[in-house]
Amino acid sequence: MPEALRARDVPDAAAQVAAELGVPASRTGCGRWAGTAQDEATGELPALIVAALRELHAAATRLA
Repeated sequence: MPEALRARDVPDAAAQVAAELGVPASRTGCGRWAGTAQDEATGELPALIVAALRELHAAATRLA
């Protein structure tokens, strides 16, 4: 993933951080998706992953 971001002219450090944060966000989103009733979860996985990324961003902002 970092290589794909670098190919889009994302600076090295930003590409690496984005790639590394994508893993826990995906894990969190998938965990939340798996914990919901299947009929409620249809099409929700991307939104759950984005929500997890937003939570990570908010936490990092509070630390700054």
